[in-house]
Amino acid sequence: MLSFTGADTSFGLVVRRTKDGLSVAGKDGVAARTTAPELASAVLRAAEDLPALPPDDPVASDWEAALAAFRPLVPTRKG
Repeated sequence: MLSFTGADTSFGLVVRRTKDGLSVAGKDGVAARTTAPELASAVLRAAEDLPALPPDDPVASDWEAALAAFRPLVPTRKG
């Protein structure tokens, strides 16, 4: 089980491994059933869709490094 709670918010998600993949739940119950590759791909797409940080932002290089480290974990789609 993996639990995530957003900073300065009550928003949270719980990811659980199931026999068929993963379930993703919030406080109101299961929001999605998916696979690890699908979840990783969705997380990466969402992160890449966020507005870019200005190059002089002190965390910009950390953000880019985190994305670069995460990309190899996401399977590429073929065909």
